Amino acid sequence: MAGATAALYLYFFHRQDLEQLLGDATAASNIAGGTVYFVFGCLRGFTLIPVTSLVLLGVVFFPSVPLFVLTLAGILVSSASVYYFAEALHVDELLRKKHCDRLDRGKCSLSDTAWPSSSAGASFRSCRPISSAISVASCASG
Repeated sequence: MAGATAALYLYFFHRQDLEQLLGDATAASNIAGGTVYFVFGCLRGFTLIPVTSLVLLGVVFFPSVPLFVLTLAGILVSSASVYYFAEALHVDELLRKKHCDRLDRGKCSLSDTAWPSSSAGASFRSCRPISSAISVASCASG
């Protein structure tokens, strides 16, 4: 709320300063700006900041196609890092110790008999390891 108030204040009362600041920022190297945006995109997953706020900031500085590519690359690296660190820290073993009964219920609900035998159900089976981990984690937390 304070950030929005400050942005509106700058926009309405110090527009020339804001235009000069944005002009200077866009005149800087696109490679340096893209690198900073990508690093923020990679670290965003650890801080639980939604990607929308980063995209809204990036819209001001980048054209749409490079922004799209940088955003997707940041999301990919951020998500892979979170999954990698969860595996390295053995979060699954911790959940298994603390919430064994909930994990068993989650595994039973995600068994092969719960999936439809249609071609749509077969296409969803390929996503099952990730969706299983997410579903079981949500069962364990709830």
